[in-house]
Amino acid sequence: MDANELRELWSHAVMASPPNLERFKKLAKAIVKSWKSGDLETIRQIRQQHPRLRKLSESELRNTRFTLADAQFTIARACGFESWPKLSGLLDACHRG
Repeated sequence: MDANELRELWSHAVMASPPNLERFKKLAKAIVKSWKSGDLETIRQIRQQHPRLRKLSESELRNTRFTLADAQFTIARACGFESWPKLSGLLDACHRG
């Protein structure tokens, strides 16, 4: 997945109405892949949302492990939630609702 495809997926997942947990899960996996490929735009967006990574130097950042949980946390923060469980819990409740 290239940077443009990731941006499109990100935009669609975040702006979709109603929000869809499956789209967010797919986005999280795509973010991890993009991180591993070294995509600078993805890394910039992640740093904006992830407090632990925001503090790291460029060299520290390159050597940092980035997990699916990190990607999920980043998505939750971008959507205004404190954590992935809070975001996913709300979406689950709305879907069952």
